Amino acid sequence: MLPTYAFQRERYWPEPVTQLPPLQEPVGPVTADAEDATADVVAYGPPATSAPELRGRLAGLPEEDRVRELLTLVRQSAARVLGHRNVDLIETEGTFLEVGFDSLTALELRDTLRTRTGLDLPGTFTFEHPTPLELAHRLDAELRTAAGVPGATTTVPAAPLLGISPTDLDPAGLLNSLYQQAILERKIPEFLELTAMAAEFRPKARKHSELPTPAPLVRLSRGGERGPLLIGTSGTSAVGGPHEFARLATALRGRRDVAGIPALGYGRGELLPATLDVAMGWQAETILRETDGAGFVLYGHSGGAVLAHALAKHLEAMGAGPSALILADIYPFEHPMMTAWNAELSEGVVREDPAAGGAPDRAIIPMDDIRLTAMAWYGTVCQDWERTATTAPTLLVRASEPLGAVPDGQDWRSTWAHAHTTVDVPGDHFTMTAEHAETTALAIERWLTEVL
Repeated sequence: MLPTYAFQRERYWPEPVTQLPPLQEPVGPVTADAEDATADVVAYGPPATSAPELRGRLAGLPEEDRVRELLTLVRQSAARVLGHRNVDLIETEGTFLEVGFDSLTALELRDTLRTRTGLDLPGTFTFEHPTPLELAHRLDAELRTAAGVPGATTTVPAAPLLGISPTDLDPAGLLNSLYQQAILERKIPEFLELTAMAAEFRPKARKHSELPTPAPLVRLSRGGERGPLLIGTSGTSAVGGPHEFARLATALRGRRDVAGIPALGYGRGELLPATLDVAMGWQAETILRETDGAGFVLYGHSGGAVLAHALAKHLEAMGAGPSALILADIYPFEHPMMTAWNAELSEGVVREDPAAGGAPDRAIIPMDDIRLTAMAWYGTVCQDWERTATTAPTLLVRASEPLGAVPDGQDWRSTWAHAHTTVDVPGDHFTMTAEHAETTALAIERWLTEVL
């Protein structure tokens, strides 16, 4: 018997949040600017020194003191970027994702540290060094390298490396360059076929016991005791990973605990799964260990929604299914719109500017050969995906705007025959989880509050 909320259909745009009244103007000669400056000093320390001054001060310190000072710089800069007055909220060994960083704020932190140190830091900096302590050690190493150059006061960026053409600058790998060329020439299906063939040569795990390390569960936000943990299953895109749930987690901070789990085969040193069952078993083991009998909710967007459903079925077969399943803009890989929009989908992945329609995490994720072959491989293993109903109540969250042109007579919206509730939210396939992430998160939270 279906629950009473089954087969609801609604459009969800939350009411505007009422703003708090402004504070009274300060009395007397103290200006607002002066108050802000004083508060900044209290919160973040004294005003920033120039890069040469910082380097000069660090030059005479032992390693432990250098790292300590750089750690303070990183934590103060991170707090300022996030608007925190309390630097203690930025824990030394806590991840940037857990305190609320997403792709845009990660780039803002990179830019701040680049100005403070004079180093030419890549956009992938915080992705490759996910905690303040790791970042401080990397900054120390970079500064020592720069100091070893006679007469150097700043790091001089090296001339860009060229790839397959004069305009292919600093490519992440050959496949990355070929992918972007395929997009320009509208040969995306041919590229994906080539990449799938390349993925055949990557080593595979044919059973769970062949995997040397468990899947990591990345904590993104904490919300107290407001219901089961929400676990985002990473998508199949080459830029997928737990970081793609950062904005959702920020919107739910204080409401619900949120975590993300990566897909097998996207990380360095990882085997690809020979079957979808191996991939799901890798994730299931971690989820059951980390939740320790407590309820949890699975969430996935796009290709990640396919994996979220497969994972839910795998867990239910083990007798430990999720409390609920949330599928955001799910499209089977052979769906007609996946062909009609293949250019928009691919351009959204490689484009670095989210404001211009790019995937929100492209700027901080190195889209290298490992990730591109993994993306193609999941297109192969997901051919075994069975679209059957789950025991868990299921929410389908759909974008209200098409990603691109829609062929005449084609139903472009995401559908899921086994959804108990369908909610439409603002945005297209990408923006519903980027600039409209808060609205999407609130729609999810409202449904979870009603059904659990």
